Amino acid sequence: MNKELEKILKALDDAKLMNICLYDLENTNPFYNYVFVSTASNKRQLQAALRYIDEAKIEYRHVEGKDSESWLLIDCDDVIINIFSKDGRELYDIDSLYYEFNKLV
Repeated sequence: MNKELEKILKALDDAKLMNICLYDLENTNPFYNYVFVSTASNKRQLQAALRYIDEAKIEYRHVEGKDSESWLLIDCDDVIINIFSKDGRELYDIDSLYYEFNKLV
């Protein structure tokens, strides 16, 4: 795992997110190489996760869902970070999109 991925994983772990998964799409997707999927226990934790990303000095291009209660998407160019509420993760079931890819974490 490269340093950028380790840095992101540490920030997500420091934010106390649950069920953190990392999918490797490097050789199959022209838009991004890796996808993180994780779960926040409540809206406050979901929103706080972005602060942990900022504090870790992880660069990103765009954030979608800053005011959402169920899903925060952070576009870090080659890496996409998805942070869901428990209900949001079950509803969108994004993990099933990546079931065939190499799960690194």
